[in-house]
Amino acid sequence: MVELLVLVRHGAAEVCPEDSGDVSRGLTMAGRRSLKAMMPHVRSLIDADGDVVIWSSPAVSARQTATIVAHMLGIKPVEIRQSLYSQDVGAFFHELSSAEARVVVAVGHNPFVEQAARCLDGNAPRFDEGAAAAFWLTGRRVAVQSGLVWFVQGPSTAPWEALGRVERSLFSMARHVETCLRTFLDDPDDPETLHRYRVAIRTMRSLLAFIRPYQRSRQAHLLADDLHELMRPTSRLRELDILCEQVEALEVERSVTEPTLLSYCQELRAVERRRALKMLRSKETRQDVRRIVRESENVRWKRARRHTGLPPEHLRARLDGMRMHLVGVEDALDLSDAVATHALRKDVKGVRYVASELGGPSRRRPR
Repeated sequence: MVELLVLVRHGAAEVCPEDSGDVSRGLTMAGRRSLKAMMPHVRSLIDADGDVVIWSSPAVSARQTATIVAHMLGIKPVEIRQSLYSQDVGAFFHELSSAEARVVVAVGHNPFVEQAARCLDGNAPRFDEGAAAAFWLTGRRVAVQSGLVWFVQGPSTAPWEALGRVERSLFSMARHVETCLRTFLDDPDDPETLHRYRVAIRTMRSLLAFIRPYQRSRQAHLLADDLHELMRPTSRLRELDILCEQVEALEVERSVTEPTLLSYCQELRAVERRRALKMLRSKETRQDVRRIVRESENVRWKRARRHTGLPPEHLRARLDGMRMHLVGVEDALDLSDAVATHALRKDVKGVRYVASELGGPSRRRPR
């Protein structure tokens, strides 16, 4: 005989495609992560002694939620109940009356979940996605004034959506670095292919620096070292590309009997290009690129982030703090100090890259 009923509304689900029914909607990544983070607390509230069954609506979102609950409780399989999808409260309670388990966890949808809850307690709260509530169904235990024993509101998915956005940006940039390297190797004579490659690396390095407080340090250092190795062979070549452009723009009078400054710079650039290409076409470089892509696809977050996600306000505060720091540096900058000026320009670009990748609002930036 069932003593405790736990009603669970499925977690945050994807937008329903126009050509499919609601039954095919699955949970979003943020929905799955937020539920997994909440479930240990729910498990601590269920005193089941192993005598538990889990019922689920046949809809994908409910079945995925039920699977998370089942994993948390160490129970399988999940039983599919059509009444949980058809919104038939009467049929559901009829099935419940013949169940033999002491505890039934039923995962369904609104309005069914709230309707069933109010049948047991007229003051039952509103269920957001992922919410769970428990109700006593017999008088065997010490009764409370209402049928409601405990209630856990559905988790906010915003911290997990922000975490996912950062992960997608980092992985996308890793693939972009890979593509830009391939483009440069295919057309190394075009200075612009090298420039785009270096910008891609700088952007990814800026993203890594931005998430450093949240990412496990070992992976962060590994990625930073690999990106440094990808950038290092091209530094002097980029300087020679710029030098050749500037010398050519001077329109220096050319001599037919003596080598011109431009031809000398171009010769240096050709030598440096061959050296850089040899390094970037090496086995070690290919391994570095593959590792960067692989590690970026599976970001290893610190423990706190794995449990709570990454609240958007944390990202905004960090980005604003970086901006304000640069404004302070700019105000104190001595423009005659070439090294400090160059460093500030690099830092400003880094903040701009991060804001662009993560969709941050534009603010006043140092010039």
